[in-house]
Amino acid sequence: MKQKVALALVVIAAIAAPAVGAHANTELVPGTRVVFPFFDISTGNSTFLLLHNAGLALVTVQVALYGQGSGRQEVFLTLPIADTDQFDVGLQAVGGAAAFPGVAANLGQTNVAGRGWVDAFVVATATTTSSIIQRNALAGSAIIVNVPGDFAFAYPGAASQCQSDSGTGGTVVSRLSSGGLATAWTGRCEQYPSTLFLPGYLAEDLENSPSPLRTAFLAMAGPADANMKEAPGQDLGNAGASLINVQLAAFGVHADGCGLGSGIIINPVHHVNGRITTVNQSISSADFRRTNFVADGSCMPGRTNADELSGSPIASMLLQNAIDTPTSAVTGPVPNPSFSGANGFDTTARKRGMVGVVFGTAADGGLKLGDTIRLWGHGSTQTYLNCCFGDSALP
Repeated sequence: MKQKVALALVVIAAIAAPAVGAHANTELVPGTRVVFPFFDISTGNSTFLLLHNAGLALVTVQVALYGQGSGRQEVFLTLPIADTDQFDVGLQAVGGAAAFPGVAANLGQTNVAGRGWVDAFVVATATTTSSIIQRNALAGSAIIVNVPGDFAFAYPGAASQCQSDSGTGGTVVSRLSSGGLATAWTGRCEQYPSTLFLPGYLAEDLENSPSPLRTAFLAMAGPADANMKEAPGQDLGNAGASLINVQLAAFGVHADGCGLGSGIIINPVHHVNGRITTVNQSISSADFRRTNFVADGSCMPGRTNADELSGSPIASMLLQNAIDTPTSAVTGPVPNPSFSGANGFDTTARKRGMVGVVFGTAADGGLKLGDTIRLWGHGSTQTYLNCCFGDSALP
């Protein structure tokens, strides 16, 4: 690849011991589980996962690859102590991009074959029926390379720490062979937040011309609950399943640089991925688009819609999932076999957690620039391992 691109590739190889009770979706600490909300192996694109074992024992990692509502595969790898492996999604996926077909007529995603997300987690042995065990030693990053465009993006995976009733190396959840469904919980994993926050991004999407690749491009995955409900990496349903649904029509949840904003609506979808102005299906007169940003003269004193350094329009956004995780054996895309009795399934109603990332590209004098922003867990969502496991109301 020609060296004419400015790249910022961040490789995470955390070696510090994980802190007890850390909220791992916003702190870069190793976990038993790491979720990557976007991969792309469509034509001209490659995705590499760098997975690292920061623990004191060899670990077996199960890598579950999900499509945009259809297609799911599993691959196993072994990581010795302090080992880092490069996992090429395109080479490891049986059938390549065609194995992860697009889902037609859903504006919440691109529907391009070969796009999806990844759930990687530590298991006792390399089988789909193996128990998930407490080894909070896994860390990693994703690198997405676009050869025709001659650029790349990188972002850190979102770690989740798990705890077993029997301690390190002990079983967190036992599983069935069918889709990896949970059969018995002897521990639990940290949830991902159901409300995500993007503190700022370059809103360079002009909406009136073909977009450059991944300009203001949002990707979000709604992984398995993993707190005594769904096992990490399990089957979450096909194209008919809805894992994410954002319905925030209120003022101020999606703000321009002035701090003024409007609602954002993402209709039910299995995996969000696409330009922000496309996945947002709000149809109100205040529909949040760059073309609807208020004029700088209408801003509050001292504020402007343009970044003072780059001059580019900027914005922020708040995203809250409206989809519940299953609460009984007859609900959810793929129900657990038991939600009561000795198996100890949690029947508490709560919103499905999410992991997200935004990719941005811009051109400056012919030089292509890019950035990648992982979405933060919003302060209204508690994600402590040994504390809350739930949500509080938005302020």
